[in-house]
Amino acid sequence: MNQLYRLLAITFFVFGKVTAQPAMNIPRIDPISSINFSNISSILEAGSEVHQIGLKNWEAYPYKPQVSFRIAHDGSTLYLKFYVTENHILAQRTETNSSTHRDSCVEFFIDPDTSGAYYNFEFNCIGTTHLAYGPDRRNRTFIDPELIKKEIFTASTLGNSPFEERSGEFSWEMTVVTPSVGVIVVVVMALVGHRVTM
Repeated sequence: MNQLYRLLAITFFVFGKVTAQPAMNIPRIDPISSINFSNISSILEAGSEVHQIGLKNWEAYPYKPQVSFRIAHDGSTLYLKFYVTENHILAQRTETNSSTHRDSCVEFFIDPDTSGAYYNFEFNCIGTTHLAYGPDRRNRTFIDPELIKKEIFTASTLGNSPFEERSGEFSWEMTVVTPSVGVIVVVVMALVGHRVTM
């Protein structure tokens, strides 16, 4: 097993509440030479299973969009594809490290050395990235926006232009490609609960 991906456990959570769930395997795939939405989608759809995000922890907010994802790695790169169906979408943020959580977004967290400090990856529905590192939401350091633009690829079926809130029934997909963050020991992804092996 590649040392960059010595994954002992992955725990998913919903809005801060950690929940143990059945084990999930993150498959290893061949490196993807041409990084674009179509190639990533095709390879993930052929080589990884869909995982439903079925947990919701905020009782004050009863609405729950339908969200699922696929995940795989090639030893040095992590590949994700999110599938979202929701009744309201919003995409106002276009600046890297802006408040993407205020738009329709997906996110995941990586704690590479199980120290409690983690990388918080957030992507709004048009691919704007917010990435910070630290032990909690009040004590994080933003990652350099130029490094984010250079190293992280996102593509959305909604394109990358901002728009005001829309209501109705909307489905969108997002692919994310990010290099590994050292030796990944624990990965925490928003909205789901699974222990994972690679």
